[in-house]
Amino acid sequence: MIGLVKALSGLIKAFPKLADILEDALFYFRNAQAESHRIDKDSSVDAFINKHSGMSCDKVQWSGEVDETSTSSGGGTGSTTFHRGSSEGDKQT
Repeated sequence: MIGLVKALSGLIKAFPKLADILEDALFYFRNAQAESHRIDKDSSVDAFINKHSGMSCDKVQWSGEVDETSTSSGGGTGSTTFHRGSSEGDKQT
């Protein structure tokens, strides 16, 4: 095992570009593993939600109707007021 490590080390010293290629290969391998784990985890979370909520994203649709009771279009009765006062005692430590 130590002989293999020494041989690999000797190759990398002799061919620096080989080290870059191995580093890139390791980077892509780790990213592929991480992506696979993320997909598995997302699938298990989705399965848990589907099992316990009784609702799936396939069943949720926008009806196209707009709620006209919103007061954000300028017809609201609220107002904005400014209060003058002291800021003493407002500091949190």
